Formats: sequence, structure tokens, C-alpha cells
Amino acid sequence: MKDLALLSELPADIRPATTHDRRVVLHSPLLQNLPSEIQNLLLRIGATRSLRRGEHLFGEGQELAAFYYVLAGRLKEYYPAGADDQCLRRVVLPGQYISLHLMLTEAPVHTYSTQAIGAARCFTWHFDEFRDIMRREPLVALQVSRVLAEHVEQFCRHACLCRKSRALAKVAGYLLSKYRHLSLNPEDMVKGQKVQTDLRPFDLAAAEICTARETFSRALSCLQERRLIRVENGVVDILDVEGLKKISITG
Repeated sequence: MKDLALLSELPADIRPATTHDRRVVLHSPLLQNLPSEIQNLLLRIGATRSLRRGEHLFGEGQELAAFYYVLAGRLKEYYPAGADDQCLRRVVLPGQYISLHLMLTEAPVHTYSTQAIGAARCFTWHFDEFRDIMRREPLVALQVSRVLAEHVEQFCRHACLCRKSRALAKVAGYLLSKYRHLSLNPEDMVKGQKVQTDLRPFDLAAAEICTARETFSRALSCLQERRLIRVENGVVDILDVEGLKKISITG
């Protein structure tokens, strides 16, 4: 296939996207509201990459080749810090992009590593081919800027959570941020499923907001006792959004 020629440079576990994956990506922020001919072009030049638990999408220092849209599963971005240590950058959920910001830089290599927490699936676009379309289609460049601007806003909100002094307020705000994102997850919209927030493992969720795992677990238990959430096997159902908002503000 001509449109997939450049993908031969990427790992062998990349395959042409299924009809389902294309439908999910069609509802993604990068493709929303674009003319149908541009949407179809962007779908044609992409493919799907599947990862096993613990498998790396890329490693620090690896040459840039592609950026990704998470279709299923979760991944962690981290900075290696010695032989057996790492500094968590963020946990990436379905509906979020990986390395999209590098489209607007001249960086030759990745500065962090990305690893699948469990089985995961990502839609993949080759940098060079996507950049070529951006040069020809100003609407695509504008869409990339919009998505990145939203990411900056979410990052600022996340930084505010880390600075809250009360653990309960911090965890309530964290759950709301996950809920806001997952309620817009294209795969959930396609499947018509109810939104759930998977926090497994709690160590990573706690690290995202600079909280000890034990403190994080106690805060979840407290929120469950107040009937604001329901927790089962690490998966959280949010029962009272307004109640969480009050907690996140007042603690």
C-alpha cells in the first residue's frame, strides 16, 4: 500500500488499522470537524500498533519516528533515573496523544521512555508523512495547535493538584480530571459504555499527584465511605461529581 510505505521504517508489530480503530480515530480531537477528505487522508496514512504488558513504545534516546493516539490500555511515560529507578512523567489513557508535541520541534530523539502498563493499542502516524500534510493543509496544522493548547491547560490543572496540601482534596481533584477526560473518550462513545476510571496500579496513580500509595488508598476509602465513588478491584465509578468538586476545593 502506497500510503503505508513509510511505516516500513517502524517496528514490525504495526498493522493496517481495523475498521473499528478507524472509527475511533475519526472521533478523536485531531480529526474532529475536519473536512471528510482530510479525515480520510489522515486515516489512510496511519496504522495500529499493539503492545504487550511491559513492552516499550519507545525508549529515551531513540530516534523520533512517529507519534501516537492511545486506542486502548494505558501507558506510562517516565525518565530513567539510574539502573533500577525512574521518574514518572505521566500515565497516558485512551483518547490521549503521545509525542504529538514533537511535531512542532526539531528534536532528533525522544527525551523520555514510554511503556505499556498492560496490553495496549495505539494508532500511529509517521512524523515525516504527517508533517508533509500539515504543510499542505493549514487546517491540520491548526488542529494540532488546538490539541496541544488543550494539553497545556490540562497540565496546568494537574500541577495545581500536586500543590494542594490536603490529600483528600488532591485525590478528589485527580478523580475529576480523569473523569472529565474519560467521559469524552471516543472509544466509550463508539461502544456506548459507561465511563469508569481504572487506577491500577495505585502506585502510579499516587505518584502522578506526588502522594504516598497508602495516603492515596486512604483517601479513596474515605470518598467511598461518603458515597461519592465506588471502588472495585482498582476501578472507580464516580457517583457524585458535585460532591467531589466540593471536596477538591475545600478538602
